[in-house]
Amino acid sequence: MRHWRKPTPFGIAATIFGLLVALRFLNITPGAPTDAPSPAEPATVRFVLDGDTVELSDGRRVRLLGIDAPEMAHHDQSEQPFARESTQWLDQLLQNRKVTLIKGRPAVDRYGRTLAWIFTESGENVSELALRSGMARLLDAFGLPPEYESGLRQAAAYAQVTRSGLWSRTRRSRP
Repeated sequence: MRHWRKPTPFGIAATIFGLLVALRFLNITPGAPTDAPSPAEPATVRFVLDGDTVELSDGRRVRLLGIDAPEMAHHDQSEQPFARESTQWLDQLLQNRKVTLIKGRPAVDRYGRTLAWIFTESGENVSELALRSGMARLLDAFGLPPEYESGLRQAAAYAQVTRSGLWSRTRRSRP
């Protein structure tokens, strides 16, 4: 009877590495998201929680992707400057309106909110509208989809140059 030697840590690591290389070569990556876009999903906004979060008629909370709006007061946090204006702007745009969602990846955040791009009935990207109006800042720390990136960056730059919304409260530096 043949005896097997106990594997060394290096041997285990080399085996795992070899398997991962083989899977990658075969284009089989465990747990990797597919490149297929998320299907568009119709929904109705019941109410707006703040400048980047809404609640749908089915009770789901949705966090808009690509933007970061000032936070309203909640728990032990105080209200951030321009939070009320940002929330009111989004409320006027979306309250009780039909929208289209395209979920992000991941589809849910650590708070249980659906992460999605929201589009108006006329097909406008709500995140881009919020940036152009200066109601939010660009949130690109997690990457932006190529199909939206240019429009989002242009909208954010426009708001800063025209000093719209939250950018109206920042001082210009003197030469």
